[in-house]
Amino acid sequence: MDRGALQRFAKTLLEPSDEIALESTTNAWAVADLLEPYLAKVVVSNALATKGRTPGRRRMGDGARCLAASAAR
Repeated sequence: MDRGALQRFAKTLLEPSDEIALESTTNAWAVADLLEPYLAKVVVSNALATKGRTPGRRRMGDGARCLAASAAR
């Protein structure tokens, strides 16, 4: 996905009240910087550092919900 496509995604599908959590990868900070103006909160996390913080079974999105909840504290 290029920068323009990501901006179109942000402008059309994201709400100012939305919050996201990104796994810390090579481009995570560039993506976070690009999306930040369209969101209430952006959290970037090291997956290895937060691996054990999601209670129960691991499902897609569990880590993001856990990070968003902990960032709100």
